[in-house]
Amino acid sequence: ADVAAEGKALVETNYYGQQLLANVEYTDKATETWFVSLFEGSERKSVAVELLSQGLVRVDRQNKNARRFPDLVSALTEAEAEAIETRVGIWTYGEADFDEPPAGAAPSRRY
Repeated sequence: ADVAAEGKALVETNYYGQQLLANVEYTDKATETWFVSLFEGSERKSVAVELLSQGLVRVDRQNKNARRFPDLVSALTEAEAEAIETRVGIWTYGEADFDEPPAGAAPSRRY
């Protein structure tokens, strides 16, 4: 299954042409990058939660700013856990350790 194509199709089907609410969570001043959460409708349905629950994306556990947003991170990890449990999308074959080096790569050294 092509998870990227599935994600694109879900976004196009559910959100293309729709008015979404963007909440700026924080701005990286060094790169002038905005980090936003997108919501649909008056009930504020999270686009990220839908993508996570379908197994089309994963939570970035390396993000140094995650500690600043415990409620947001909790909602995101719950949605990801649902996808892992139901084995959808990238979790079809179970949980993978994304911190492992790719096959043939030298192992990373952690001190």
